[in-house]
Amino acid sequence: MLPQRWILNNHQWYTLATLLILIGGQQVCAAEQIGRHEWQTDYYDAYRQAQQEQKLLLIFFRDTQETPAATAYTETVLPQAELHETLDEYVRVVLPTDVEVPGDDDQPATRLLDHEAFKHMEQQQGIAVMDLIDDETGQYGKLISAHPFSPGRFYSLRATQTVLGLPRASITQRALIYAIRIHPESPKSTESDVDAHLLSETHKHSRVMARIEQVGHHNWDRRFHELNAHFDNLIVGEVAAVSWGGETLIEGAKDCVHAWRQSPGHWAGVSGKHVYYGYDLVLGASGKWYATGLFASAE
Repeated sequence: MLPQRWILNNHQWYTLATLLILIGGQQVCAAEQIGRHEWQTDYYDAYRQAQQEQKLLLIFFRDTQETPAATAYTETVLPQAELHETLDEYVRVVLPTDVEVPGDDDQPATRLLDHEAFKHMEQQQGIAVMDLIDDETGQYGKLISAHPFSPGRFYSLRATQTVLGLPRASITQRALIYAIRIHPESPKSTESDVDAHLLSETHKHSRVMARIEQVGHHNWDRRFHELNAHFDNLIVGEVAAVSWGGETLIEGAKDCVHAWRQSPGHWAGVSGKHVYYGYDLVLGASGKWYATGLFASAE
């Protein structure tokens, strides 16, 4: 367990701002050139820079064995011109998957990927995003994206662009928005403006479904009127879904989008263009993910 000063809040998110990352007992070098960009190789320095510059921190966990997937991602995706401007907006750090957090008298050194904050990386190589923009979104110091690479595979240019272009929100909200944007039919609902109130309400409803382990539009009559009262001259609609169970975060999100695709009524909401939208999903005790989407549309 991390010292108390590293625990952000009661959701057990961990901010590792004060940790000095060591590899093999030695401090890593300053930077690595990937394409046209320099990537830091010291987590502490990258974290501190992102704090100071009020930026998102992009972390590339790369297998120390130099697997073909890691090499291909480094050489064929990250250098692409389509990513140049977007990557400029991030502080970037590349770390080996076995990078360790130094221990102390009470706790031995442990792998960074073993910490709770990185649980959705599934202890694999891949890309992650941490929010270090100091504002009122409630995500400061939290990991807001975790995209582990499947064994032997890496994220395509399109998938990487999608991750880097997600709106600022929680890790589960961004995962579901990612799954929608990456769908081959290119549904339009996330092309409108993400709304903080709808994000909050989708989280609440997904949490209700996960608690009772039942998908549905629970208390919709009351919630419908409350939501409509929040938006002038707009009508709010809702979609809900549940995954098969046992999936990772990203696979669970994709499963819920697939479920919506099987229902013409739900898919009309997911694929349609709206004024505002919000999405979230919550994991139930059964291992199933419960997803909610809310849309505010013109009459």
